[in-house]
Amino acid sequence: MWSKFGDPTVMKMNLKGFIVGNGATDWTFDVQPVFPELVKYFNLIPDAVYQEWDRSGCTIFFNGTITFDDDVANLTVCNNIWD
Repeated sequence: MWSKFGDPTVMKMNLKGFIVGNGATDWTFDVQPVFPELVKYFNLIPDAVYQEWDRSGCTIFFNGTITFDDDVANLTVCNNIWD
């Protein structure tokens, strides 16, 4: 493939200003808190499962970076939905 870059008949792509990165820049907030919503929109879980998760105030953080807030949601209910 590298040998074709010098070939003027091969399409050239201007990648100036194009960046590839990891959208999960802050593992505390960018990964697991949005995972249920992500799998809902990719149709990997039924909408009812996501709605129950959201209605119950559930959230989960990567490796326990933020502890579960029992004042916001019931851990047993959230774990049952997550499982």
